[in-house]
Amino acid sequence: MKISYLIICMVVSLSLECQAQNKKDKTQVQQDTVAIITEKAEKGDVNAQYLLAQWYFNGFQSVDKDQQKAIYWWDKAAKQKDVNAIARLAECYQYGYGVSPDSAYAASLYESAISRGNEELMNQLDKRARQGKEIFAAMLLRDVYQKGIRTKTDQNKADEYLKMAAQYGNIQSAFLYGLTQYNKKNKSEALPWFKTAADKGHNVANFMYGLQLFEGDGTPKDVVKGIEYMDRAAKAGNVAANAELGRIFLNGEGTDKDIAKAVNYLKNAAFANKMAAWQLGNCYKDGIGVNKDYEMAAHWMAASFDDGKDTRDRINKLLKDDNGGHFTNYLRGVYKLNIDNDYEKAAAFFKKVEKAKVNGGAVMGAWILANKDYKKYDPKKAVKTLKKYTKTSPQANYFLYEIYANDANLSDKQLADQYLDKAVEMNHPKAIVALADMYMTGIGKNMDTAKAAELYLTAEKMNALTDNAAQNLAKCYEMKLSTITDVDQAEQRIKYLNNYKPSDKLYIMLSKVSMI
Repeated sequence: MKISYLIICMVVSLSLECQAQNKKDKTQVQQDTVAIITEKAEKGDVNAQYLLAQWYFNGFQSVDKDQQKAIYWWDKAAKQKDVNAIARLAECYQYGYGVSPDSAYAASLYESAISRGNEELMNQLDKRARQGKEIFAAMLLRDVYQKGIRTKTDQNKADEYLKMAAQYGNIQSAFLYGLTQYNKKNKSEALPWFKTAADKGHNVANFMYGLQLFEGDGTPKDVVKGIEYMDRAAKAGNVAANAELGRIFLNGEGTDKDIAKAVNYLKNAAFANKMAAWQLGNCYKDGIGVNKDYEMAAHWMAASFDDGKDTRDRINKLLKDDNGGHFTNYLRGVYKLNIDNDYEKAAAFFKKVEKAKVNGGAVMGAWILANKDYKKYDPKKAVKTLKKYTKTSPQANYFLYEIYANDANLSDKQLADQYLDKAVEMNHPKAIVALADMYMTGIGKNMDTAKAAELYLTAEKMNALTDNAAQNLAKCYEMKLSTITDVDQAEQRIKYLNNYKPSDKLYIMLSKVSMI
């Protein structure tokens, strides 16, 4: 018995030693295989790069799981246009495997793989979209068919996938699908999708749904609800909604006139909507809802100028209706003063405006008196006149600031600051930029870039940025200041502001309409 037991033990021992040796041999083979594949990958073998990435991603063979190394090798293969590697790299960026998720980059990679013939990827994405698992897949395929990537453009297919994404609860997709139906004249089909997106806070959807209700477009008319939804969009900064509501309340279309509301809406739209700018300019010209102010009237009318036939017709009608009246004379004075540097003729035109008891005439006449190049230069008389209009004229306060800040004969920093602050309080655009520059540079005020940014943004909404002010605002975006609400768009805004070239459309407008 003892001998047999010893023999059994010896056999078992030898068997275990063999198994250990086999395992060791297998491990060695795996290690040798990995070494060979790695060497090939490093030499640029695209198949080896893809395989090595797979091993690192899954933790296969003797390779420990390492998603970052997987990305490294898939990226190498992707750069050699391997469609499968491109697709796997896209997957990593979509789901955040070994890298921060980046859906935009993932989409571009998927599109690249599809455009190079990865049909299997198309099938996988289609399956994921139809199972309702992924809004991403549905939107990606929508873009593929809309852009004609790998296949001809197919808008019906694109809309099919867009509707899937909308049905899965994506707000932007609901809005976009509504918009496609609206543009196809399927107004009643568009309506519920706009409402779905609007009720979840989509800005433009609020406007579109409200507009349809207000006009009874594809639905029974409901003016009250239409205004309610458009107002939501307007309060969120939608320019079109502000412009439309401004027009509605100005004209009393479908509702009672409310000039105060109209002006407020128009002010929020005028910087980006030409018709709103024109209407606001007319409000200033006639003193509708605001103090009559020819400077601001001309400013906003010029903002609407694009040298198109409609614009020219609009301005020529205005001048014809004015029939050589006060506003025409004011514009002629501005032209003569700033374009021709003809102080005598400019003063004569402004005198006519003054005789009609319109503030702008006296204020501009006083400004000419403060000009050293004018032969009747009299800054003290200019100041005396301007002070009469400080309660009603932002421009009078701004001119007093300029005189006390820059005229050596009357220099007074305290008074300059006082009148600048008053002009800013009354929303004079040039005064706002001047104060912003002070806060930005620390010259004349203690440096406060947050206040500067706030003022520059206000000036931008008034179409009043200078090129220097635009560059300063770009710096504020670079600093990511708390007073900037759209800091998430900093890169785009910085590029725009650094390339900003202000155009003084007022003088272009005056020249083009041949009114002088």
